[in-house]
Amino acid sequence: MDGIDGLAASEAIFVLAVAGSVLLFQGNVGVGRLCLGLAFAVVGFLYWNWKPAKIFMGDIASGFLGYCFAILMWATASTHALPLLFWLILLSVFLIDTTYTLLRRMIQRKKWYSAHREHIYQQVVQKFFSHDQMTLIIISINIVVLLPIAVYILKMH
Repeated sequence: MDGIDGLAASEAIFVLAVAGSVLLFQGNVGVGRLCLGLAFAVVGFLYWNWKPAKIFMGDIASGFLGYCFAILMWATASTHALPLLFWLILLSVFLIDTTYTLLRRMIQRKKWYSAHREHIYQQVVQKFFSHDQMTLIIISINIVVLLPIAVYILKMH
């Protein structure tokens, strides 16, 4: 989901910063620092990826970040440091958009694995908002809606 400037990097920074901060607060210093270190690396990338983007993330880098999230989710869930639901809530904007878009493409008998511009966020950008406005809207959703839910999940954990 790196189809608009700054979106994937901003999402990664949000998730990694929240998870890293929680882990440090819990005393899980190693994994917490790993999350925050990766978040700061992505901040360096975001500088060049913000509109107008001078560099792009592409499939390789976004795939690598997805792999990192999968490993971090597995590691923290298996050690009971963070519940899997915590990660799923933080990543839910991307998970919902991707799942909806790919299922819709499969139902329409399109090649779900080929390049396209059919994600919800891409359609919104094509009709209503600029890249930076859409990215800021998603960051706002993360902070105002998803962060409180994730904190609630942690309290119940």
